[in-house]
Amino acid sequence: MALADQAEIAVSSDIESFLKAIFSFTTAAWQDLYGKSIRSQKERQKLLVKYFNQYPINGLTGNSLGPALIQSWDNAMEPVRRMVAGRMEPSVDSPTFNPLLALPGASQFNVTISNENDVTQLVNALRDFLVDVYNRHGVTTLKEKAARKLLILYASYGDHWDAVARCTVPLDEPFMIKTAEKRGLHLGPPREVASSHRKPRGWRTAKSSSQLIVWGDAQSNHVSIHVTDTNVELVGDLRALTERHEVVNDVPRYYESTPEFMAFQDADRGRFFRLWLDLPLKTSLPATISRWVIFILTSTAVLAFTIFVLHWFNVGSQKTMSGTDVAVVLVPSAIAASLLLVRETSTLSSELTKRWYIAIGISLVLLWLGILVAYGAERITWG
Repeated sequence: MALADQAEIAVSSDIESFLKAIFSFTTAAWQDLYGKSIRSQKERQKLLVKYFNQYPINGLTGNSLGPALIQSWDNAMEPVRRMVAGRMEPSVDSPTFNPLLALPGASQFNVTISNENDVTQLVNALRDFLVDVYNRHGVTTLKEKAARKLLILYASYGDHWDAVARCTVPLDEPFMIKTAEKRGLHLGPPREVASSHRKPRGWRTAKSSSQLIVWGDAQSNHVSIHVTDTNVELVGDLRALTERHEVVNDVPRYYESTPEFMAFQDADRGRFFRLWLDLPLKTSLPATISRWVIFILTSTAVLAFTIFVLHWFNVGSQKTMSGTDVAVVLVPSAIAASLLLVRETSTLSSELTKRWYIAIGISLVLLWLGILVAYGAERITWG
């Protein structure tokens, strides 16, 4: 509301209340109606009919409203979706990209809705308000800057919640406020990118961690990243992406990196408010050497048994394995199996190398089964 006032754009009480409903919307009820994705506008509109039928708008169900009317509301939101898509990654779960989702809960915020015409007027009023903001946004005057920031905030509030902390601070001495949060370490691109039907634009392989940080909420921002897992290292090639997952080339300004630590800061007033960090990871040298030892031992055992099988199936051959032959095959595989099973490892390093270890484990199991088959076929003699 302060930004709208700075931009000299009038906001009616109904629009203000509707914005509160949009920014307070949670997606659980909407996501229960569909699977992994919505592929088309027609599919979204059909689901909106079902959505309003299950979650009425002040007593107006989807069946009583009619698909044509809901379709007209959705079409009216097209300029809004274009504005949001220009500033955030578009998502049908975002109430700022898809404002109709907030209509069932709008009455809790004193939005006046008694019939279909009230909804039509409210939807058109929101569209006209945001179009007015878009027509005034810019980077020159205070009004244009306020309108520009209002658009960015409107788009981002569909995907983010702002936390507000109340603090008591001294006025006559320096002080420091620290915030912390625990978050899951997600490997690969963000889930919404990985589950989309297009190729991720700026993201690398699964051996990198995607983390969203707030990068423009103070005069200067400082970020430090620590890796406490001794089996995993940071690769000194940090990349930053916008919320639309486009590579940013001019951040960070001040950068320091080691295999265990990475830090950067910036005080540029024009920097992005939020950034995605694409953090490449790799296994440490000792862990890599251990993995190669297991691989070589397994390969040696598999190669020895393969040579035996080739002799076994050779025409007219009566080749059998002696106890010495079995030892040559089983001793390396036994050592590899023991290293694979008892080697102390971490969850993160296991995640980075899980395909490698799955392949080695399958090879060892097949090798042992092959030995049992050969023994059952009397191709192993102990004399």
